[in-house]
This record gives sequence, C-alpha cells and structure tokens, in this order.
Amino acid sequence: MKTSEKQILIIELVMILFLTLNFFISNVFSPYIYVAFLAIIFGVSFFLLGLNRNGNVNRKRVFTSVSIVVLAYFLVTYLVGLMVGFTRTIYNSFSITNLTKNILPVVLIIGFSELTRFIFIDKSNKNKYLTILSFVVFFLFTASYNYKLYDFSVYNDIFQYIGIIILGNISTNIFLTIQCKNTGFVNNIIYRLVMEVYVFIVPFTPTLGPYVTAVLAILIPVICAFVVYNTVKKDKLDKPPKSRRKNIIAAMLVFIVIIVVMSNSGFFKYQNMTIGSNSMKPYMSKGDVIILEKLDKKEMRDLKKGDILVFRYNTKIIAHRIYEVIDNGSEIMFRTKGDANDQIDNTLIREPDVIGVLRYRIRYIGLPSIWIQELFK
Repeated sequence: MKTSEKQILIIELVMILFLTLNFFISNVFSPYIYVAFLAIIFGVSFFLLGLNRNGNVNRKRVFTSVSIVVLAYFLVTYLVGLMVGFTRTIYNSFSITNLTKNILPVVLIIGFSELTRFIFIDKSNKNKYLTILSFVVFFLFTASYNYKLYDFSVYNDIFQYIGIIILGNISTNIFLTIQCKNTGFVNNIIYRLVMEVYVFIVPFTPTLGPYVTAVLAILIPVICAFVVYNTVKKDKLDKPPKSRRKNIIAAMLVFIVIIVVMSNSGFFKYQNMTIGSNSMKPYMSKGDVIILEKLDKKEMRDLKKGDILVFRYNTKIIAHRIYEVIDNGSEIMFRTKGDANDQIDNTLIREPDVIGVLRYRIRYIGLPSIWIQELFK
C-alpha cells in the first residue's frame, strides 16, 4: 500500500470513529461542529495529499444530462403538488437567522465533504477498497448528521429515517461517488446545493407524503447515476450530437411554459395569480403572486372569518379577507374587506362568485407582469 493510500485510510478511520460517537452523544454535535470537523479533515487531506485541478472533459456533458433529470424531477413533483397540495416550509425567508442557522452550515458541509471526497477518490490510485470505504464514510456522515432530527419512538419517524436517510443516502452516495470519479467535485457540489438547499429558500413544497418522498430519494440518484454512466460511455465511443441536447432542452422549456399557462388558467386544483392592487397591504402587495385552492361547495362551508377569499366581482378577480360568513341554510355568502381599506366591501359574495381561498403568497415575483400590463394600458 502506497503512502497516500495509508494516509487516506487513517483519515477515513478517524472520520468513522468521530461519526459513530454521534449516535451515543448526539446532543453534543451541533451543525457547526460538523462544519469544523469537515474543515479540519479537508485541511489535513489537502496538506498531505493535495488537490488536483478539476478539468475533466466529461464534466460539462454530464452536468447537462443530470440537470435535465433534476429539472424534470422538480417539474413533475410540483405539477403533482398542483393536484395533491403543498406544504409550507418552516424556513422560507432570507433572514440572518435562517442564513446562519440553516443555509450556511449546509453549504459549508456540502463544499468541504465533496472536496474531501474528491481527494480520497483521486489520490486512492484506483484502490477499490478505499473507494468503498470513502462511500461508507460519507454515508455514515449523513446518517449521523440527521440522526437527532428524528424521534425513534414514533413509527413514522423510523420509516422516514430508514427510507429517506438510510436508503436514500445509500443511493445518493453511490451516485456522488460515480459522478466524482468521472467528473470531479464541481458537479457534485452543484447537484447537492440544488437538491439540499432549495428547501430552505422556497416557500412551499409538494405534499407527497413520506412513502413517495422516500421512493424519490432512492430513485432520482439512481437515474442520475445511470445518466452519468451512459453519458461517459457514449463520450468514449462518440460525442452525442448537440442538436439532440438542444431538442431536449427546448422540449423542457415548452413543457415549463405549458405548465405555467395551465396553472394560470385554473386547470389544476391549485391556481396562481398576480395581485394587481394594494388593497390587502401590509399582508400582501401589488406584484405578489398568490397560490389559491379552488373549493367545492362542501369545502366552502369550512371557510371562516379571517380567511382570504379569491372571488369574481364584475370583470375583476379580487382577493380580500372574509369579514363575515352568512349561512342561511341553503346558501353561504360572505362579506369581505381589504386589509388596507377603511370600509367593508359593499357587495355580498355568493357561492358562484367564489374561485377559491388563498393558501400561499410569494413576494414581488409578479412585478414584471404588472409592469408589462401597465406599459400597454
């Protein structure tokens, strides 16, 4: 065994010892302890083994292929969300607390771990046992890092930990190991940033349930690993024509446009629209985009004072808060009021006028469409 291989073996054994301790004293290790640990491991690895430049010829082709899979994953899951519903995330803000407590540790962990993975694989001289051990190390890292987030006295938490963290983690690390071996560390970092950090930024995610989430956590990395293998294999035989990739990208863009149009037109149970006035300030402002849930008559009877109703009035669509619910037995009607208005709305809103109830609000992203509309008035 060469000197570099011995050094990698020692470093990996130290990592396994540290990570195993977390299962017994998990309350001690905070996210920044993990960041510091990985930073030290990377620093030692870099000092002893060095870091080669990441100029692999397969990187761009693999990046394009994997990006298509990831984009398709988000499109399909959010399309399903339009039919089954969404769950509001607990982070969805760019506050200093969210940045320092949630986003920054994850970004640093991703960076240090993928750089370290690359050093281990690149300097192991194609030693398959060290490659397998590096896979074990990073699998154990994810399992250890997420261990204290689950309550193992609750059956649902046990299922999610096994399905998402254990099985999903095995699948993900197999893919990351294959991709790192063929393209270097850059693609791994980008993939993980997209797949792991977005939940701290987006306001809502599809309500897929633990079973579907676990299946996707296993399936998506498997598909990505297959794509990497297939792309590298094709590149060795013959470079795929650029026109084919352009056609795939064009098809994805057309699909996105179709979904946006269908979502705006009310084709799904959930529909999005842009707020065109400030009558609901400060809760929402002109240029905000809202996602509303369309209601049937039974669901309409569950509405209560304080809910934000989306309804038709003459030729306009208005989103105002319910001020009073009037139930005369045969029909439900609503009095509404804009938060920024002094007076209650003059007209009673009847059931046929109701489009739905507001579920989510996204700040300011509809401003460009408002500017375009005002430009052509």
